[in-house]
Amino acid sequence: MASPRSGYAVTTPAARLLGAGGALVSLPVRLGAAMASLVALAIAWPAGRIGTGGTELAALFCFAAWVFAAVPVAAGVVRALCHVGRGLNPYYLDLFVGIALLGCFAGGRYATGALLAVVLVLGQVLEERSVRGMREAVAGLGRLSRIAARRLRRGDGGPEMVDAERVVPGDRVRVLPGEMIPVDGIVRVGESAVNQATVTGESLPRDVAPGAGVFAGTMNLTGPIEVDVERAAGDSVIGRVSAILAAAQEDKPLSARRVDACLAVYTPAVLMVCGATWMLTRDLDRAVSVLVVCLPCAFVLAGPSVMVAALAVCARLGVLVKTPRHFETATRLDTVVFDKTGTLTRGDLAVESVEVRDGVDPAELARAASTLAATSQHPVARAVAAWGEATGGANGATVEGVVETAGRGLRGRVAGKDVLLGNRAWMQANGVACGDDASDGVAEGRRVFVACDGERTACMRVSDTVRAEAAGVVSAMREAGLGETVLLTGDHENAAATVARAAGIGRFRAECLPEDKLAEVRRLRAEGRRVLVVGDGVNDALALAAGDIGVALNRSGAHIAVQTADVAVLHEDLSRLVDWLRVSRRAMRLMEQNLIGAGVVIAVSLVLTTTGMVGPLAAAVLHEGSAFLVLVNSARLLRYEPVALTPRERDLDRS
Repeated sequence: MASPRSGYAVTTPAARLLGAGGALVSLPVRLGAAMASLVALAIAWPAGRIGTGGTELAALFCFAAWVFAAVPVAAGVVRALCHVGRGLNPYYLDLFVGIALLGCFAGGRYATGALLAVVLVLGQVLEERSVRGMREAVAGLGRLSRIAARRLRRGDGGPEMVDAERVVPGDRVRVLPGEMIPVDGIVRVGESAVNQATVTGESLPRDVAPGAGVFAGTMNLTGPIEVDVERAAGDSVIGRVSAILAAAQEDKPLSARRVDACLAVYTPAVLMVCGATWMLTRDLDRAVSVLVVCLPCAFVLAGPSVMVAALAVCARLGVLVKTPRHFETATRLDTVVFDKTGTLTRGDLAVESVEVRDGVDPAELARAASTLAATSQHPVARAVAAWGEATGGANGATVEGVVETAGRGLRGRVAGKDVLLGNRAWMQANGVACGDDASDGVAEGRRVFVACDGERTACMRVSDTVRAEAAGVVSAMREAGLGETVLLTGDHENAAATVARAAGIGRFRAECLPEDKLAEVRRLRAEGRRVLVVGDGVNDALALAAGDIGVALNRSGAHIAVQTADVAVLHEDLSRLVDWLRVSRRAMRLMEQNLIGAGVVIAVSLVLTTTGMVGPLAAAVLHEGSAFLVLVNSARLLRYEPVALTPRERDLDRS
């Protein structure tokens, strides 16, 4: 789309949607010329009723009106004649109107030609107003994706808020708990837990200290840290959103490309029909009318207006679609491959089970563990604290002398007892024997041990939580035609089986490396399936690129995954996937309706004009009416509301 300084990109909103280059005359100038033409015609009408010389004066003003209307059109005709490229000439309207104005000039019908041009320009204004809201909604997605960085000034070391794209290698940024890390770099000050699920695919956070590397798009969880920047953020997904949106509006689905190919020969065909009409009837008005009703504005708007509406709806829902071709491809998908961590799960830890030693009071255990855990912001500690609260163990017991060791655990006195909470290494460092019970398939990083007064009292297993909407989304996608669902994850088999069962997925593969996911997607496509791949991390990038369509869940900004994927969901709700599929299907239906409706209107109008029932001005009104109806039909898509799970799907979620 053209910048404000470059003028109106082409002569109609249709052409602007097609992404053509700059034009010689902008729409405001055309509108001004149309108003001047109307003023000249308004003066000509009373001038014709003046006595001697009134007719000549009226003719002079009518000719002036024709000139006012013709000058900007002539500039567009120059562009049309110089156009080189495949598909539809983006300056087609000026070419058609120019021929009509020449016909009116040859027949001395200056007033008719001027009014014809004025009606068409006013139609352009209405079309422009109709699509403005769509373009503004699409532009809003770029504003949604901005990230700020707290850069430390080199002089006094004070923080200043800047756009992440302005941070360069050698800068140092401070990241507070709960903030997204804006750049790749090395931790120099502070300790914290960082959610790196988008990079590693592992649901448990990583404890970082000075010297540890962190990645852009990961989430700082527990403590403030200062990071030395290694790589600039300019190549991240945030910096690419605007370019992706611009490219999306330039591109078109395959069906729209076919329409363009047909329209490439449309102009010569219309001129032949117009010439034949004049030769058979010798009626110049009838020939001009045929030319006007055959203007292909409705055909040209049929596809792009729907695609911009679809992009606008997706922008409102927080879905970035890189090219409208993916709307068309989405209607043919039959298989969906899910990643687990961060995709079907939220990355929020919860206590899955608790093994309590004989003779230990569960209530006392819950009170001691949850009270100590409540003093920490570590994700595992928060999970234990939430478990204690849910089981009634959090009763306000006092805790003293709390010591937290990053990456290991907590120590403190709760109700007079020395309580330890942490991993196996933390227990062993404090002389507590944990035993060897790692043969049950549970990853060591998912174990939390509790000890009281030097003796182990319990072992807790923590796990990621399945998204509440996951089962409903899988069910809705199956009903939409994606009958085959597969879960591929790098996590262990027990965790994969649990998530697959909760989400209603029939087949899964655990402990997959990125190349294993790639091989599985390629195998499915070799079987003739059309595959949708859904993931959120760098470890999903290969599979995302290999599918017919790759969708990256990007609320945490893994730029490699989003750069590789075709669609990015910048939202936490997995049901946006279903929204995108439904919007795609509605968009393709509306496009078909537009094309059929435009063809019917042009065919009926052609009959009316060739039989002399409709003159040039009425033909112009018919033409603009058909184009406006296409825009109105496309705008129906803007009323789309996000999906709400049906009662049956909510029951699946609860189960």
